[in-house]
Amino acid sequence: MENQIKATISKILSHQFNMGNTTNTTLEADADLIRDYGLNSLNLLQFIVSMEKEFGIDIDIEKLDLKYFNNLSLLTTFIKKNIEEKTS
Repeated sequence: MENQIKATISKILSHQFNMGNTTNTTLEADADLIRDYGLNSLNLLQFIVSMEKEFGIDIDIEKLDLKYFNNLSLLTTFIKKNIEEKTS
């Protein structure tokens, strides 16, 4: 499940914000999404909405911490937790 989440997050970022290689939508697992890929506040809001739609979740802004965007692994864990909360 985690690999699928990572792949989906990479795909969203690559397509929506032209991040990563256009032929390879996999982002570096340890890359800082904000610093290394230039995700700004507007992009971040668009990205959150895209993840909510793609994963069928509602991300509670109160629980959202920028630390989850420190790297793909942390963001994957955050999304996985949201998916598990929705299905439980």
